[in-house]
Amino acid sequence: MLAPTDVVGKQLAESFIAEVTSLGGEIIDAQWYATGSMDLRIELTSMRRKALSRLEVPTIDFSAKMRQSELNKFIKWGVNQHVLDSLMERELTAL
Repeated sequence: MLAPTDVVGKQLAESFIAEVTSLGGEIIDAQWYATGSMDLRIELTSMRRKALSRLEVPTIDFSAKMRQSELNKFIKWGVNQHVLDSLMERELTAL
């Protein structure tokens, strides 16, 4: 859930969380941003990392040549460049 820190944003977020919970759902992450913020990359990256960490068995096949744009995504998600290079060199599948 991503919401502004103003009064209305907090009220809407609390109502949303209560509804999701009442329906048996689960909020994986809640991120707040200052009203008027134009750059939400930090909040969205945090949400993405928490969601990815909940995947049961994420696998990535490094046996084929990966495009640089795909590698850049992993680097943005916090994967170390050395780890990526090692996986590609060995043509492995990462879990």
